[in-house]
Amino acid sequence: MTGLMIAMALLLQPADPAVAASAAALPMIERTERLEVERFRRDRHNQWRAGEWTGQWSGMGSYSSGFGRQRNYSRASFSVTGPGFETGMVTAECEGGQLDWDFLWIEWAHEDLAYVCTFSRDGALIEGARFELALQRSRGFAGMGRNERAGQITYGGQTLRLRTQRLSGTAFPSGRVPGYVILDGEQEIGGMDYGVFKSKIYLPPEGVELRAITLLAALSVVHFMDPANSNH
Repeated sequence: MTGLMIAMALLLQPADPAVAASAAALPMIERTERLEVERFRRDRHNQWRAGEWTGQWSGMGSYSSGFGRQRNYSRASFSVTGPGFETGMVTAECEGGQLDWDFLWIEWAHEDLAYVCTFSRDGALIEGARFELALQRSRGFAGMGRNERAGQITYGGQTLRLRTQRLSGTAFPSGRVPGYVILDGEQEIGGMDYGVFKSKIYLPPEGVELRAITLLAALSVVHFMDPANSNH
């Protein structure tokens, strides 16, 4: 099934439920659009590009451990222009903060502090728009398997969740976070793969309503300097 057919199936579900069901049964990476996120420096600014979307980004992180304790700090910001953001440039400001939402759906203990992003449009805070990422509580030497993450984003009256999931490569115990799957309810609609050299994002086909919020969720973890990945 081609990308155009998948997009038509998702947009015209009531007209042809059989085609829609066939499209929904495909693995997420086969029914979404895959884009590489290029990050580069131009005109003395860090910039990024993925398909038709562009923006600037900045980030910093510090990680230390000793005497059985870990101290991690991560901060990032990024802007987005392109399809779905015609009313103005959207900017995200991200750093450690308190969870506003109850992550009762996750099955592991998480740190008290989370990675939190707020969003603004042309400098004005977007009310109700927020991204939160819960980090699995440190397990010391037992944490070599995988560090779990789970998040939620609200934007434009929509809400999505995401969780760690390997989308490519071979699994081996390293403690790294390999990538994320993005969910609308229980349906996988997008994702992010850290890859080897460049991160890749997976978006719903063009014309699907959740495309913009899926992009913001994916970019929020693309630009997150995860201590689990920076320590390996």
